[in-house]
Amino acid sequence: MTIKEIAAEAGVGVSTVSRYLNDGYVSESKRAIIAKVIADNNYKRNEVAANMRGSSREIVVIVQRVSSSTTSRFLEGIIKTCEQLNYVPTIHVVNFNIDLQMKYINSAVERNVFGIIIYSFTENLKIDFDNVLVVGQKSPQYKSIYSDGKGIYKRLVTNVIRSNPITNIKVFGIDILDVEFINRVAGSIEAAKQQGIDYEVWEENFDSITHEVKLEVGTYYVALTDAQAYQIIQLANQQGFTIGKDIFISGYGDYTTSGLLELTSVDGMYELVGEQAVNAIADADFSRNEIAPKIVYRKSASVQEGRKI
Repeated sequence: MTIKEIAAEAGVGVSTVSRYLNDGYVSESKRAIIAKVIADNNYKRNEVAANMRGSSREIVVIVQRVSSSTTSRFLEGIIKTCEQLNYVPTIHVVNFNIDLQMKYINSAVERNVFGIIIYSFTENLKIDFDNVLVVGQKSPQYKSIYSDGKGIYKRLVTNVIRSNPITNIKVFGIDILDVEFINRVAGSIEAAKQQGIDYEVWEENFDSITHEVKLEVGTYYVALTDAQAYQIIQLANQQGFTIGKDIFISGYGDYTTSGLLELTSVDGMYELVGEQAVNAIADADFSRNEIAPKIVYRKSASVQEGRKI
């Protein structure tokens, strides 16, 4: 029997069962219900695995950067859930430096922390530790939380092409070898090919467009982050293009200001991912889980009713 099954039978959340098993706060009424479910099913906690994670309540969280709004939202979910479950998060920023990433991982292993969460995995690392969670990539070796970046971008780009007078596509890629971004580019290309639209991919950084871009009527500018998309919006204003009529733009992240700018974007549900990440570390039986990002269509690349796929 897994923690999820206990939670379902008891009618409580997985985090409530995790708190109960780890001596965190649970109301007396819920504690009694959980205890009965455990007794009725003769549930035995995997104490060997629990002991291997050590008596520490520390969870090491490795992120690539903190300047991103999406990373901040992810960490909000991490911190909130750690507080609820009585874990102590230690957050390291590595800026896609593999050596620095391994330094923090090795230090965590030596301290025998409770668990390690790696947000935005960049290498097929070998970690001699039993409670590692990879966020952003489906992993056959470690626990993982991921989304179908290729599928979501294929659907986004296809819907926008079908609903607007688009003659070509420019995809603003990322100059970092990261599976999540590579998949978004692949989905964009696949959609363009299937719809018979010319496309071009430019490698850029996270926060700005470095190419000298002269915008063209009928072009759909596909950005992999909202920060990139903002640069295109600025260029459109400077060059006198009407967004959503002359050119079309979409991003990823659905930042707070994206709604004000009427930017079509993908909400990666980052706070929820952070919450799920801590719960996954607490659950010895957790393997992997796919999250479903939400496309938010707005004026910059609108989709007509009945034209979605």
